[in-house]
Amino acid sequence: MEEQKQYPILPWRLWSEMPLNARIGCCIVLVLALVIVTIFNFRVDVSIFEVISGYVTVLFLLWLGVIDAMYKRLPNKILLAWLVIRLLLIMPGAAFIGTEVLISSFAAAATMFIFFLLAYFMSKRTLGGGDVKLGFVLGLALTFNLIFIAVFLALVFSAAFGLAGMFLKKMTRKDMIPLGPFFFAGTLAAYLLALL
Repeated sequence: MEEQKQYPILPWRLWSEMPLNARIGCCIVLVLALVIVTIFNFRVDVSIFEVISGYVTVLFLLWLGVIDAMYKRLPNKILLAWLVIRLLLIMPGAAFIGTEVLISSFAAAATMFIFFLLAYFMSKRTLGGGDVKLGFVLGLALTFNLIFIAVFLALVFSAAFGLAGMFLKKMTRKDMIPLGPFFFAGTLAAYLLALL
C-alpha cells in the first residue's frame, strides 16, 4: 500500500502520469519488443511456455523500466508478480519437455543474484536493492542462453548514458542511474544478437 501512495505502479495509473511523447515512445518500443521476441521464438525451438514467458519478460521489463526512469524505484510487488508468473510458466514446461530450462533458469537466477548482491555491497549501496532483485528475476526469465549478454549490454548502455550525461554536464559521478530501462534495452539487444 505504501508503494502506491508514493508513486503509481498500476499500468493505467502510470500511463496517466506519462507525457504524450513518452506514451508514444512506449507504444513503439513495446511493439518492436514483441516483434523481436516473436521472431526469436520462431527461430529457436522452445515450448509454448517459454514463448509466453518471453512476452511476459518484455512487458514486465518495460513496465519496470518506465517506473525506474520516472521514480527511480523497482517495486517489489511488480517483481514478485513477475517471479510468480515465471515460476507458473517454467514448472509445466519442465514437466513436458524436460528439466534443462528449469536448471538453466535457476542457475542463471542464482548467478545474477550473487553478482548483483556483490555489486550492491561493493558499490557502497549506490546500486539499488531493487536492481539485485531484478537481476534475479531476469536471470530466471532469460536462462543462461541470454542473461549474460543482456546484463553485459545493459551495463554498457548505462555506462555510456552516464558518461554522456557527465560529458554534457547534466550529471555528476554521484547521480544514480536507474538501471531498469537499460535492463530492458540490454534484453532486447540480446534477443537481436541471438537472431544473427
